[in-house]
Amino acid sequence: MSKNKFTNIKISTQLYELLKPYPVFQNDGYKAISGCHHLLHRINRYSYTNDDEWVSIPTKPLKNIFYQYDVTIAESIAAMKSSNLIEHIAGYYDQTGKTKSACAKFKLTPLAKSILVDGEMQYLRHLADDKSVRRNAKKTHSRNKISVLSNQPHDEVCDHLCKLLFNVAINESKLVSLLERFDLNNKTQAAQALNILTFSDQIRSGSFAEVKRTKSDGRIHHPIVLIKSDARTVFQVNGYKYLGTLDLRACHPTFFASYLLTLFLNKIQSDQITKYLFSNTLTTSSSIDRINLIISSNSFDSSHFLSSMNLYHLSSNTTPQYLVGFADKLVEEYNKWNSQWTDQNMDPREIICAEVGYRSQKLAKQSLVSAINGSRNKIYDWIRKNYPTLFALWECTDKKKTGNNISRIFETTLILNQTVIDAAAALNLVLVPEHDGYGIFAEPEDAEIENKAKLIEATIQNNCIQQFGIRPVMKFKRVPI
Repeated sequence: MSKNKFTNIKISTQLYELLKPYPVFQNDGYKAISGCHHLLHRINRYSYTNDDEWVSIPTKPLKNIFYQYDVTIAESIAAMKSSNLIEHIAGYYDQTGKTKSACAKFKLTPLAKSILVDGEMQYLRHLADDKSVRRNAKKTHSRNKISVLSNQPHDEVCDHLCKLLFNVAINESKLVSLLERFDLNNKTQAAQALNILTFSDQIRSGSFAEVKRTKSDGRIHHPIVLIKSDARTVFQVNGYKYLGTLDLRACHPTFFASYLLTLFLNKIQSDQITKYLFSNTLTTSSSIDRINLIISSNSFDSSHFLSSMNLYHLSSNTTPQYLVGFADKLVEEYNKWNSQWTDQNMDPREIICAEVGYRSQKLAKQSLVSAINGSRNKIYDWIRKNYPTLFALWECTDKKKTGNNISRIFETTLILNQTVIDAAAALNLVLVPEHDGYGIFAEPEDAEIENKAKLIEATIQNNCIQQFGIRPVMKFKRVPI
C-alpha cells in the first residue's frame, strides 16, 4: 500500500492488510477501512472510563462514522469481528441516558490494541521527520483549543485545569524512548503502550472532551490522570517538569466512618427522634462535641444519595427499641476507626495484614478498595466483626456506591479546591488534580519542593479538620525525572 493511500497517517498498514481481503472493502470499499479505524479509536477512547472496557455506541453516532462510505455498517462490523479486532453485542438498548436509544456494545481485542499502537507509532515517526505533520498538529491543537474553551462549562477548577492542559508540552524524544521499552507482542505491554499513546495524543492535539466533574464520583477524568503514571514525566507545563505527587493516603477508608456518621446525622436532624437520641444515648461530652463539630461544619447537601437509603425506622414517629444506645456506639466506633486511619506514624493496612492474613500491603489495599465498595472478602468480614455498629448503618446503604459517594463528598471537596491550587502557584508549583491527590510540576532545580509540598499538605489537612473534623494522612513522593 502506498503511503498516501489514506490521508490519515495514523491508519496502520496492518489494519489495511487485515481488512482488504473482505468483499466489503474491495474496490472503492477500501476507503471504509478509515471508518473502521475511526471506530476502533472511538472504542479505545471511551474504554478507559469503564472497568470492563466495554463501550456502548448509539446507532446514530455509529451511522455517522460510516455514512460517507459506500458500505453497510453490518458488513463492516462483521469483517472487524471476523478479523478478531472487536467483540460485539448488537441490539443493546440503553436506558441510562436522558434519551433512550438503540446501541451496540464493543470491546477491543489485544490484536486491535496492537494495531492501534502500530498506527500511533507510525504517526510519531512522521511527526519527528515531517515539518508539515508538525505544522498540522499545531493547527489541530489551536482549532481544538478554541472549540473546547468556548464550550467549557463554568467551574473554577475545571476552567483552570482546561487552560492548563492546553499549555502542556510533550517531550517527544522522551516519549519515544519510553515506548521503545515495551514489547508490543505482549498483550499487556501493548495495552499499556496504547494508553500512553492515546492520552499523550489527546494532549498534543487538544482533542480531549470538555473538562468537567463526573456525576458519579465528582472526579475530573482528564488525560494526565488517565495516562499510565510513569509516563507523566514526558509532560511539561511552562517549563516546569513533573517532579512528584502528593496524595491522601487510603482516601476511601479514611473517610469511611465519617461518611456513615454524616448519613446518620443528616437523617436524624430532621426527625422527631433527635431529641431522644441526644438526651438518652449521647452521654459523654466528647461524643457530643464531636457530633456537634461535624454538624456545624457540614456544608454539603447529601440529599442526592440519601434517597437510596433504607432508613425507614429513623423517620418513624416512635423510637424503635434497637436505637437505644445506637448513637453512642456509633460514635465510639467512629473514633476508633479514625484513630487508626488518621495515625500519622502507622499504616492501618499493616494491622489488617496481620489480623486478616494477607502477605502484602498491596493485596490488602486491593481487597480494602473492593470491601469498601461492598465486595464480600476477608476485609469485609473484618469490618463486620470489629465495627458492628458502623457495619449495621452501612448495611442500610447501597454499598456499591460507597467509594463514589466518599469521592464526591470528601475527596473532591479537598482536592478540587482552587484556593489550594492558587497557594501552590504562589510557591512556584503547578498542581494537577489526580483524583485523591495532585501531580506536582516544578522547576527541575527546585531544591525546596519537598518543603513546599509539606506546606500544601498542611493547608489541605487544616481544611479537612475545619470541614470534616479529621486530619488525614498525606504522602509526598518524588518522581524520577
